[in-house]
Amino acid sequence: MTLPSKESISALLFRAKTETERRKPVPTGLSKWCLGRVPTPKQQLFLDCEADELLWGGAGSSGKSEALLFGALSHVDEPQYSALMLRNTYTDLNLPSAIMARAHEWLRGTDAVWSAEKRSFRFPSGAIVGFGYLENDQDRFRYAGAEFQGLFFDELTGFTELSYLFMQSRLRRTKSNRVRPHCRAASNPGNRGHRWVKKRFVDEATRAAGAVFIPATLYDNPFIDHAEYIKSLDRLDSTTRAQIRDGIWVDDSGGRMFLYEERRNTVDHLPSLPVGVEWSYVLGIDLGSSQSQPTTAFTVLCYHDQSPKVYVVASFARSGMTPTSVAEQVQELSLMFSFDNLVCDAGGLGGGYINEMQTRWQIPVEPAQKSNKTAYRKLFNGALERGDVLLVSGQCEDLEREFQDLQWNAEGTDNQKGAADHVSDATLYAWRACTNFLVQGTTEHKDTLTNLPRGSQSVRDNAEYIREQARESRRKAEERSAKRANRKWFER
Repeated sequence: MTLPSKESISALLFRAKTETERRKPVPTGLSKWCLGRVPTPKQQLFLDCEADELLWGGAGSSGKSEALLFGALSHVDEPQYSALMLRNTYTDLNLPSAIMARAHEWLRGTDAVWSAEKRSFRFPSGAIVGFGYLENDQDRFRYAGAEFQGLFFDELTGFTELSYLFMQSRLRRTKSNRVRPHCRAASNPGNRGHRWVKKRFVDEATRAAGAVFIPATLYDNPFIDHAEYIKSLDRLDSTTRAQIRDGIWVDDSGGRMFLYEERRNTVDHLPSLPVGVEWSYVLGIDLGSSQSQPTTAFTVLCYHDQSPKVYVVASFARSGMTPTSVAEQVQELSLMFSFDNLVCDAGGLGGGYINEMQTRWQIPVEPAQKSNKTAYRKLFNGALERGDVLLVSGQCEDLEREFQDLQWNAEGTDNQKGAADHVSDATLYAWRACTNFLVQGTTEHKDTLTNLPRGSQSVRDNAEYIREQARESRRKAEERSAKRANRKWFER
C-alpha cells in the first residue's frame, strides 16, 4: 500500500478547507458588522419594535448600550441611511468603555471606514453612523441643518427634554429612502432628566403617543457575573441602588438645583380669597440679548398677607427682545395684573433697560435683589419643599422645564455652565420681592427688623413697612419720569 505524499495530504486539506469556507453562509445584514455577536432575547425585542420612540430603561449592565449599537447598525446596508449616536458630554462619548469605543471594537476589520474629523463611520453602501454629544441646550443647534433616519440616545436621563424634542425634528427622509425615521434610547433611572423621561416613557398615564417602554433588569444580560455586580452595588445608598440594581424609577432629587415636584408644587387654579383680602402681584424680569434663544424671562407671582403661599400665575421666556419690546411686554402684563412691585435684573444690560423703562415709558421698575443668590436659592427650595411655592398648571411650562433640568455645579455654588436659568432667575427675583412672609435667621432680615419703626415687629407690620418702601420708590421713579417728560427733547 502506497502512502499518500505530504504534498497530496496538504492539497487534500486545502480543498477540504476551501469547500468548508464555500459552504459557510456569507454574513449579511446585521451579522456582517457585529462579528459574530448575537443579540440577547431582550435586545432582539428591542430591535424588532417598530415604534416611533422606544426606551430601554432600568437596571445597569442589562445590555442597553449594546442594544443601541445593534440598532444603529441594522440599516447600514441602505445607501441613504444616516444615524447619530448621542451621549451627554464629549467625555462620556470618549470613555474607553463607552459606545464609540465599542463601535470601533465591533467594526475593526470590516469595510466600515472611520473619519476622526467627523466622528463617524462610512459604510460601503454610503450609509453613515456618527457620534455626537449635547452637553447643554445650546449644543442642539450644531445639528440644526442635519437629517437623520435613526437617533440613538445613550443614558437619556442625562439630556434635557428641550434637547431631546429638538433632535426629534431632525428625523426625516426623502421619498426614496427606505428606512423609516425612528428614535431609540437607553437609560438608567436618576440623573437630571429622570422626571421628564419617566413621564414621557415609563408612566402609562402620561406616556407620549407613539412611545414604547421596555423595562430591563440585570438578568437580561447573561454575560456578566451577577453576584459580583450586585455585591458592588450594595455600597450605594438605597435610592441609587434601587435605580441601578433593580431598575426602579424611584424619584431622586440628585444634583437638581430646585426641589420642585409637580404633584406638590402645582395647582389647577388660584384659590378663593378671604373676604376683604386682595391679591398682590409681583413681576420679575431677567434680561438676555439673544436673537435666537429665549433668554429674556418674565414671571408673575401673586400672594396675600394671610398666607405664606406664593403662586406663579405666568412664566415664560422670549428671544430677540429690545428695550422697547421689553417695555411693551411689561405694559401688556400690567393690563392683566395690577402690580404692586416690578423688579428687573440690573446687571449687564439691566441698568440701561431699567433706565429706559423708568424714564421713557414711566414704568416704575426697580433693580432686583441679587445678593447671596446661592443662599436664596436654598431658601426658595425650602419654600418648594413646604409647598409654599405653587405653579398654576399650564401657565409655567418654561419654568417647570428649568426646575427639572437645572443641576448644581461640582462646587454646589451655581448651576452648571451653559444651562438655561433665565426663567428661574426671574422667578427668584420676584419671590424675594414678596412681602407675605419673613425668612428668619439671615442678616438681611435682622437688619430690616432692626430698622422698623417701634411697635411694628409683627410679620404683617413688617410686610406693610416693606410695601410702603416699595410704593415710595415707585413714587420717586414716577416723579423723575414726569420731570423728564416735561423737558424738551434736546434737554433730555
